[in-house]
Amino acid sequence: AFRAIMARHKRKRLNTKLVLLENVKIHGNTLGEILKPHELHSLAMAAQFKEYSQGQVIVRQGDVGDAFYMIETGCVDVYIREKSET
Repeated sequence: AFRAIMARHKRKRLNTKLVLLENVKIHGNTLGEILKPHELHSLAMAAQFKEYSQGQVIVRQGDVGDAFYMIETGCVDVYIREKSET
């Protein structure tokens, strides 16, 4: 019974990631339109959910890009530093 519950949970999370990814817009097209189904599935399999607390910094301008962030629920503030600032 426990394994069945875990398998259902895993399928549900995968479906959630697929729906989120399918609807990500890049230059007017969605990832669902851009990627082939197996590419979208591979991306969803690799995606991980992570929770952040209010006020927590997720990424800073200038950091090396090693992740792709999507907001499932909640909201974020994005600040862009002017080039003259150090």
